[in-house]
Amino acid sequence: MEKEYVNIKFRRDFRFWDLIFIGVGAMMGATIYLMAGQAIAIAGTAILIVIVFNYIITMLTGMTYAELSTVYPEAGGGYLFVEENLPKPFGFMSGWMSWFSHSIADAFYTVVFTKGIIWFIQIYGLSLPLPEPIFEKILIIIILFIILLINYWGTSTTGRWQTYLTTAQIAILFIFILIGLIGMIRNPNFSNLTPINFNLTNIALAMGLLFVGFEGYEIIAQGAEEIDNPEKNIPRAIFISIAIVTIIYSLLFFTMLVNFGAPILGEKGEFSMVWFGGQMIKNYGYGLMILAMLIGSGATLNATVYSSIRVSFAMGRNGSLPKFFSYMHKKHNTPYMATLISGIIIGSMAIFLPLDTVVAGASIMFLLLFTLVNIAVIINRYKNPNMVRGYSIPLFPLIPILAIITKLFVAAVLWYFSPEAWFVAIAWIEVGLLIYYFWVGKREIEKPVPIPRAPIVQLEKKENNLMVPLSQEFPTSVKLATILARRLDANLFLFSTIEIPITVSPQSITYADSLERIKMMERMQRISRKYGKGAEVTITVSHDTYRAILDEVNEKEINILFMTWRPKNVRRIIFGSTLEKVYRNPPCDIIIFRDHLNDNISSISLILSKRRSADFSFNIASYIALEFNASIIIYEFTYDGKISFKGEMYEKMARDMGLNVKVIPMLNEGLMGKIFKISTESELVVMAPPSEYMDGRLPLSADPRIIGRLKGPVIVVRKVKVEERGDLSTLIHG
Repeated sequence: MEKEYVNIKFRRDFRFWDLIFIGVGAMMGATIYLMAGQAIAIAGTAILIVIVFNYIITMLTGMTYAELSTVYPEAGGGYLFVEENLPKPFGFMSGWMSWFSHSIADAFYTVVFTKGIIWFIQIYGLSLPLPEPIFEKILIIIILFIILLINYWGTSTTGRWQTYLTTAQIAILFIFILIGLIGMIRNPNFSNLTPINFNLTNIALAMGLLFVGFEGYEIIAQGAEEIDNPEKNIPRAIFISIAIVTIIYSLLFFTMLVNFGAPILGEKGEFSMVWFGGQMIKNYGYGLMILAMLIGSGATLNATVYSSIRVSFAMGRNGSLPKFFSYMHKKHNTPYMATLISGIIIGSMAIFLPLDTVVAGASIMFLLLFTLVNIAVIINRYKNPNMVRGYSIPLFPLIPILAIITKLFVAAVLWYFSPEAWFVAIAWIEVGLLIYYFWVGKREIEKPVPIPRAPIVQLEKKENNLMVPLSQEFPTSVKLATILARRLDANLFLFSTIEIPITVSPQSITYADSLERIKMMERMQRISRKYGKGAEVTITVSHDTYRAILDEVNEKEINILFMTWRPKNVRRIIFGSTLEKVYRNPPCDIIIFRDHLNDNISSISLILSKRRSADFSFNIASYIALEFNASIIIYEFTYDGKISFKGEMYEKMARDMGLNVKVIPMLNEGLMGKIFKISTESELVVMAPPSEYMDGRLPLSADPRIIGRLKGPVIVVRKVKVEERGDLSTLIHG
């Protein structure tokens, strides 16, 4: 018996510009909206110095992350860097602190999002249904539940959505900056920038409050193994995203100060940013600024939630936390226990801790974590001087030493703002130490078995390459695709994606996680052999099935995709299906099969198209009819109800192939209703996309809805123009 081989690939989902927007979005998301007024109240006109100083100390550690990310281009970020270079207790504690720092930041972002909703309701004259404190807590629970549900479902908020949201947020802020600059030109009041109160303690305190707004670049390093060309792209993305955020912050604070002055902005407190928006644009400014606040905090919340889940999942998988943290949901491939527990911790802090404690606690934990990372880079340089580094910190070791000193200084000064935040941070660290010394340190950590790599078999180069994407077992689809590949003399590829949420790193998927999918694809491979055509089988671990399919199409030069229509569930209704995404932007010719098919069929109904899919659909119907020894009924819609020259041509071609064929002409009035009736009465319908029958009166976007309403087994054949497919091979119709 021939051995089944399944090739496993790990897709790098993130490109350079994805990283830029992920970093910028994570930094700009929430802090600036709620803490700007309090920071101005503390630092006064020196707030611009605060921004510059935060940029400097952020860049010091940014350089450390840039270097270590090129040394260890793997998932984990600061947790991985400390674990690889410092003694074991520090490795565990870095993960423990990273989990908490992201969780407490999530609590802060949840509060920001909630306040945005409440302010919007209040500003536009609506009354809250409950007292504000109670309503705020209920909103926190609802918002967090939605975010956790998205992560439980496994929908990937990858670079594309982060790009859209971040672009929208920046665009809104630049509207206010531009209007503020115009107002400053018309009525310059630079006296509002003086005198500068250069109080080092106040500057450091304001830096601590705003520091959470500068730490998002860490998320870039966390997904190093998922980044295309990490040695080049990670350092550039870190530096550029920090610079972009600093420029936006500087322009925003500058226009706020010049137009209104520090005293009034400080007096407005956490409402100062929204108040500024309301003054810049009458009537609509409040709502527009709150919209930016909701977009930013919502996107940042989801991105940071995935970081906290990812860290706790990774610690569960390597034995640092109980094993149930690494449990994966069988259907969604999500770490549901890590999601649930992280959600409980985030919600508890958001509901029960004061806002000042939350924001200061997040800053303290990130400052301490970054301190450990800077120590790790110093040790790494001296222990491994010959390691290949895509980026090297200049002026070493001065830069990381300065980073350590400045981080600890800012963290210490935050004691004056919120001693409670330090108590919370110390309590979490102490709990972590107890867990390590009484449990983790005494256990032998068992490494999960990695996915085995199969040898890649080089197929003979042929004119046609047919690929079948499979999300689950579709034996009939594989049977039909194999028949067509054999008749077309095409190479056959079976492809599946283990789609994982952004909370899970592809490299963390183990043999146990993928075993069910591997066995399923081996069964599908045996079916293809049964029907006379061996297939190359590939499984790709990816955050995005659609983009994984496109990559495979381009890599294998696929010119026919055979896809299976699946009934819609709630998740697919909300987020869309992969098939619909491929259908809207087809990379090659597409065959869509829906429903089941009997083992023996005596007749195939071909609904003839007058457009570009006509030949393709006729060939597909003919090949299947020859295989099943079935007759063909060709339904042709014409204006006069008579068989056209084209119908006669196809009838002759079918007879020449030895097929029993009948052409039934029909008036094209009530065309869609007649197609539905044909699909109900037929053993198998082969047809072009519904939009091709309507002479341009039906958009392509309506096709999926109509296909979903057809009854019985249906094959939809869509021929894509050569120019729409780039350099992919053209189909040769036999």
